[in-house]
Amino acid sequence: MSLIVDKVSRHFNEQLPFVVFRKPNTNRLEAYFQNTNDLFTVSEYSEEGFVFASFDISKIYIFPKDDCVYISEIFCPAYVEKEAIKVINPDISLKENHISLVQKGIQAIEKQYFEKIVLSRKEEIEVSNFTIEALYLQIATQYPESYAYCWYHPKVGLWMGAFSEQLVKVKDTFLETASVAGTQKINPEKAVSWSQKEIKEQLYVTDFLVSNLQNELETIVVSEPTNMIAGKLVHLKTVITGTIKETFSLKNIIALLHPTPAVCGLPKKEAMAFILQNEKYDREFYAGFFGELNCNKLTELYVNLRCMKLKFSASSQIQTATLFMGGGITKESEPIKEWEETVQKSQTLKQILSFKESI
Repeated sequence: MSLIVDKVSRHFNEQLPFVVFRKPNTNRLEAYFQNTNDLFTVSEYSEEGFVFASFDISKIYIFPKDDCVYISEIFCPAYVEKEAIKVINPDISLKENHISLVQKGIQAIEKQYFEKIVLSRKEEIEVSNFTIEALYLQIATQYPESYAYCWYHPKVGLWMGAFSEQLVKVKDTFLETASVAGTQKINPEKAVSWSQKEIKEQLYVTDFLVSNLQNELETIVVSEPTNMIAGKLVHLKTVITGTIKETFSLKNIIALLHPTPAVCGLPKKEAMAFILQNEKYDREFYAGFFGELNCNKLTELYVNLRCMKLKFSASSQIQTATLFMGGGITKESEPIKEWEETVQKSQTLKQILSFKESI
């Protein structure tokens, strides 16, 4: 058995915090195992360790490097049953509410309250086939192009996810971030083609990032948009890089970038207020960010999308999974298509939850 998997099992049974992760397109499993069950927070972003932050930044937790055991090993993909034991269909009772929310968002855009907004929903499903270790290994196996993580703290909860949208990477004087928006289901028989609505939606994010970073960087380079694969979906992605100034502050950079229009909207303040007032649920750590902070002189943070919050039994069996999914809304949006996009996004994790447990 994997050393990390074995330690995850023992740490969870002892109710001690841990995070295990595999970065995009790598074959290495990494983990931080905290020695105590203390709950540490971030204040100045000078701390070292693995950070986990909520969407509204009210909670920014860290597993401090000095209070953790770090382990790294080669990742061995888990065997996955080819035939699912069930199909997890969308909860249709949620459809009307989401369509109504999107309509309200479009009306607010037409009244010029904001240019774009990202509206989301959650969906709770019963799970009966997995231990924590087995579920994580299936996620890491099925989505090699994604940042696959499992984060646990007994005083906060258990979260898993798989996505690869980078919030920010800083190493020495180099900074990198990415603009990701637009969603399509991959069709192997058809080339990807983006609508003007999707191109415009992604450009909002790119322009926001460039505008906010130009005063913090000596130089800035913006790539051409490319396709980014995430499971069976594809998104538009633009990479933005630059050289940081001597007056650079990581705390300021994160405050400028998060939340981006890809998870909130534009202008940020007005979009955030609308979300908090109208979504009618707490996003918690969905659309927040996570990753290594100042570890080996590297900060690498990712946006927490395609994620789920898990409830479990005393025997470490997963009982329920709360999935989170959303989409960018502009005045060209069609509410029924926005609902369908959330259904597509939910399949990224639902198809894992439909497998038999097998590791």
